[in-house]
Amino acid sequence: MKLRLGKSDANYGMVFNGDGKGGFSYVNQLESGLNLTGDIRKVIQIDDLFLFARNQSSIKAYQLKKKPVQ
Repeated sequence: MKLRLGKSDANYGMVFNGDGKGGFSYVNQLESGLNLTGDIRKVIQIDDLFLFARNQSSIKAYQLKKKPVQ
C-alpha cells in the first residue's frame, strides 16, 4: 500500500460462505468472530486453520468451526 493513498482501516475482515455453485453469502461479523486489525500482508490456510500475517505485528490465527449437520 502506498502512503499517498492513506489508511485502509475501514473494517475488520469479512467471511463469506460458498454454496459450491459460485454463489456466496455474507456471514455477520458477530457470528464469524473475525476481528483482524493491522495491515494484513498474507493469509495461509492449513487444513481448518487460517494464519494472517500482519505488517509489523504478530501472526493472528483463526480456526474454522463447521456447523453441525441437521
